[in-house]
Amino acid sequence: PAAARRELEVMATILYVDDDSDNLVVFQALCAGHFTTVTAESGAEALAILQTQEIAVLLADQRMPQMTGVELAGRAAAEYPDVVRILITAYSDLSEAIDAINLGQVRSYLRKPWDKDELFVVLREALTTYATRKKVRQLELHMLATERVYTLGVVTAGIAHEMKNPLRALSDGIDVVRTRLAEASVLARDGSGIEA
Repeated sequence: PAAARRELEVMATILYVDDDSDNLVVFQALCAGHFTTVTAESGAEALAILQTQEIAVLLADQRMPQMTGVELAGRAAAEYPDVVRILITAYSDLSEAIDAINLGQVRSYLRKPWDKDELFVVLREALTTYATRKKVRQLELHMLATERVYTLGVVTAGIAHEMKNPLRALSDGIDVVRTRLAEASVLARDGSGIEA
């Protein structure tokens, strides 16, 4: 389990969005060797990253100019529903937390300054959630493909059944013609005439 968790942490990418570049540097230094991370200084930059690479976890600061963390999480939820969204803020505004849950569909709400252990636990849980969502999506696609193949088999069996009766009639007709031709051939060899 530990090896699988470590592989997941290295393979899946966490995107941290914060308009304070110092926070981005600290986050990357803190996560180095533990998680694969990318950073963005704005919601627009984060959306551009989401378009170009697979992101497992979106960790966004709430208070940013042009686009808040809740707004970014809401856009990400609509466009990239499998991405796990986490909001982080230095302020404890209950209405922001409610908006984050309702609009941004965030999984967690962290406070700055973050505690390294708490942050790592939340990120690991988010990565596990992402992996589970991805596996469920793959299973759903596999089930749809299996259902299509099954449906195709049922339709093919139905067509074969419907074709069976006319083909049997043709086969019986061919047998009758063969029998009549054989009889005619015998009569022709004997020299007998065939009356019309």
